[in-house]
Amino acid sequence: MPWYAQWYELTGTLGGTALILSINVLIYKGLTNTKINGYRSWLIAFRLPVGIVFLFGLLSWILGGMASDFVYQKKSKVKQPYRVVAIQPNYDPYDEKFVLDPMQMVRDMAKTMDSAGPADCILWPETSLVGNIDVSSPYQDMQVSYLMHHWQKNGSADINTVKDGSQTTHSSQTKPPAMLIGSNMIHWYSWMGTGKPDVAARQSSNPEYWYTLHNSALWICPVDGSLVSGNNPSVRGGERQRIDNGTNISTDIQFYHKSKLVPGTEQLPFVTVLPFLERLAISLDENSASGTLGKNATAKALGNGNSKVAPIICYESIYGDYVSDYVKDGASWLAVITNDAWWNNTPGHKQHFSYAKLRAIEQRKWVVRSANTGISGFIDPLGRTTMRSGWYQGRDERSTEVALDKHVDDGFFSKVESGSKRSWEWSILGIKYGDSLEEKNWSATKMTQVGTQLALSQTIYLNQYRTIYNRLGDGKILIGLVLMMLFLSWVNRKKNPM
Repeated sequence: MPWYAQWYELTGTLGGTALILSINVLIYKGLTNTKINGYRSWLIAFRLPVGIVFLFGLLSWILGGMASDFVYQKKSKVKQPYRVVAIQPNYDPYDEKFVLDPMQMVRDMAKTMDSAGPADCILWPETSLVGNIDVSSPYQDMQVSYLMHHWQKNGSADINTVKDGSQTTHSSQTKPPAMLIGSNMIHWYSWMGTGKPDVAARQSSNPEYWYTLHNSALWICPVDGSLVSGNNPSVRGGERQRIDNGTNISTDIQFYHKSKLVPGTEQLPFVTVLPFLERLAISLDENSASGTLGKNATAKALGNGNSKVAPIICYESIYGDYVSDYVKDGASWLAVITNDAWWNNTPGHKQHFSYAKLRAIEQRKWVVRSANTGISGFIDPLGRTTMRSGWYQGRDERSTEVALDKHVDDGFFSKVESGSKRSWEWSILGIKYGDSLEEKNWSATKMTQVGTQLALSQTIYLNQYRTIYNRLGDGKILIGLVLMMLFLSWVNRKKNPM
């Protein structure tokens, strides 16, 4: 129920946990301290928990109305529209994704993204590039090189924002869109010391050379001559590289390694004490990355300027405080690239999609989700699903649900349409907020299918706003909530001594 969780921009999910705990305690106290005898006694017993639930609903209504301008920026002097495409290739991870020819999969996904039309950024899901890409020279990888030349040959027109005073218009240029691609990456290095250089290191056939595997997000963006070059001292660790790649387009390549690793498959416990456990790691073939992986020390937003993105990889999306770190690093929108097909058709992929709604509310940012087999989609800063795909949609023999390619009713928030105009209202209270919309074609949602693959596209709106939750973080909020509950407990004991 995202409509009731609008106050999560203040406390995050810890506030929700505290509210549920408090309501249960109050209900218990009402039942044990009040003699239930008739309708009036029920009202007396539950007046406090019901009142608190109502007050938080009212708070959500107020905060939702205040935050509504983050959705389409109708009242903002400077608008930041940004067209995003999310690819859903529908590869079975057990039988296809790590078995098929990697280059053929890249070619197929490139055709799918071409079908989506103009874009500022295109998302490919987690581990789309399965051949391990060397972190020291990603541009030399066959898959990356193919994409660069594909830009030159088939790059669609970009949507470029032109500011004219307080007005914002769009004009076409021939610069290709940026791409955020889930990739397997590898870091090679020599090591002559004793033992392993670090917990994620693996020894190659040559005992002098070691390597670390990463589950990564690769950012590939066409740039002009104003971007710093790859040998600039301000660029650390090769994480940003300016590439003259043999085409007419110079390319900025950045990457981020997944930091919140899945226990058991990406991070094995106790391997330093029990090293034999590393041999138990699941490995589908030489292209898959499993066992203990390398990781980034901190969250890192990718891109440049006001359009930087949070490259949230799969499991990381359940950590609200960690997602805050991306925004602190400059992210103005959130991208979740994931492969939820490991769960098969269980509630797992649905729950994972729901987490993204909470992240949208906590940060007041648009969330775009690219999932290998679904659910892919777009979520606005109020936590409402504006467009989504179905599970394995496009593969008729596997698809089990109908896609929702228009705005979805998420409780109080619903849609009212009149011709080409749309306005949002609270469906229960009947109170409208925000302006009616009359969007141009470039902002419409769009879903295309090429073979068994999907491309979802929509215009989102970027912002650099930081919520109270983002500024405080889970640590300070947890301390505040604990102190508040201890204080309320002390007050209760003073009123009702043993």
